[in-house]
Amino acid sequence: MVIKLDSSLLARNSKTPLYLQLYSVLKHYVAAPDVRRHGALPGEWELCRIFNVSRNTVSQALSMLAEEKLVRRIRHRGTVLVASMERYDPRNYREKTLALVFPVSLYWRVLLESLEAEVKAQGYSLEIDLYSWLDLADEMDAVARAKANCAGIILYPDGQGRDREFVQTLSESHFPFVLLDIFFEELNSSVVCANVFLGGYQLGKYLAERGCRRIASVIWNHTQNPAKQRLDGFRQALAESGIEWDESLCVVLNDQPSDARRCRELLERKPDGVFCNFFSATLMNVMREMKLFSLPVAQFDLPPNGWSQFDIITAELPQKEMGKAVVRLLCEKIINPDAAEKQIQIAPKLARLTSEVKPEIPGEEANMNPAFI
Repeated sequence: MVIKLDSSLLARNSKTPLYLQLYSVLKHYVAAPDVRRHGALPGEWELCRIFNVSRNTVSQALSMLAEEKLVRRIRHRGTVLVASMERYDPRNYREKTLALVFPVSLYWRVLLESLEAEVKAQGYSLEIDLYSWLDLADEMDAVARAKANCAGIILYPDGQGRDREFVQTLSESHFPFVLLDIFFEELNSSVVCANVFLGGYQLGKYLAERGCRRIASVIWNHTQNPAKQRLDGFRQALAESGIEWDESLCVVLNDQPSDARRCRELLERKPDGVFCNFFSATLMNVMREMKLFSLPVAQFDLPPNGWSQFDIITAELPQKEMGKAVVRLLCEKIINPDAAEKQIQIAPKLARLTSEVKPEIPGEEANMNPAFI
């Protein structure tokens, strides 16, 4: 027996909120065989008229049904009953698939494993679309394919910010997507990233507590997030420790043949510590040639095997936590397209590569990135 939808099914004087009452009514309604054959609920505005409630009430009730995977809210198609979607329906495949658009040159094994496991736990499948990093046309093509085939996109953007306008256009299209690791402060888009400002701050505090005062800075892409925030956090730690950041002890690397020479010239100025806002094999090779194994190095990103003879502390990106968080946030956006954008930062962890006794590492109570407060 199909329940006839009308406003008398809601008790206006009840202490139970209207959206919960409406959710209960619709849950029973979609279970009826005749409704499943029809395949869809009335539109949001029609439900508002039938039950004489606000659109917010209807949206909350539909979101609860979507969370239970009883319905899917599909743009230009309405609220569709999952039970009515045929296996061969391309929209069924599309609405059960998430896309990861990721640079082919990067390989974050822990993040990818965590992300894939969380996608499966959320009831979706994962489609990975690789693009050539710093190739805007290739990135745009990968996103276009993902939009055509998937319900939402996790996008690792270009590291130089060349895709800023493209990401703005994607945001204005209202297609569900979340940025991973790299973001644009001026754009209102959802992002999951490491709190690299905090990581840079902790690394700076660590070097200061080691007694370092002439600290060299080896940096890359310092004008774009998150590389810029890594440097900003480090410089704040120096300022709070009474240490002046010496620009003459700073070198910016650009993957050029001259990088090794510039690192050598920097180290010849006798710094007593080094901060890197990324892992530079070029720097480490120069340090090996100069036999600077005891020079403290504070850097981001865990280096590959083969560097344990150096005195390195690294701010490890929380890849496992980022993988879970970005999938969950994307699922929230798919279920509730009108939800506010969110920016989630996860604290990195400091780790030593040597077995020596280390001084106390500054805790996570350090100042957070002001852009996210």
